[in-house]
Amino acid sequence: MSAVELTEAFLAKIAGWEAMKRARALLESGKVLSSNWTPPILRGVVQEGTISYRAGLVIKDSIDLENMCGCRESRQWGTICAHSVAVGLHHLHRNDPVPEKGSVWYVNFCRGCGNSGGVVYSALDPAHNGFHNAACKLIFD
Repeated sequence: MSAVELTEAFLAKIAGWEAMKRARALLESGKVLSSNWTPPILRGVVQEGTISYRAGLVIKDSIDLENMCGCRESRQWGTICAHSVAVGLHHLHRNDPVPEKGSVWYVNFCRGCGNSGGVVYSALDPAHNGFHNAACKLIFD
């Protein structure tokens, strides 16, 4: 068993772009309630509507993994679901600063729109979902 470094790139590789997109949306909307990474176990709780998912992964190495989420996608199709990926993202970003209301915030890159024109967007703009590149100013109203 080799140690695996938990990174966004690793999560994207094992889950795919669609699960990553949904996981980012869960994280940005505050649906991830907790996360803990004690190798080889990643675990946490994701709230979607009235359902709380105990989600996570057992990561033995880069190809030997198990999804522990109880969601339909995980149980029925055996895929790595957005809930477990969101738990991983939550852990990775646990120390990120939280912007205050009315502040201007810069982030490293745009995952949503690819815009590099330096346009000022509102964080509440659904087309951008809070992800902007270094040229974008993110304003939290």
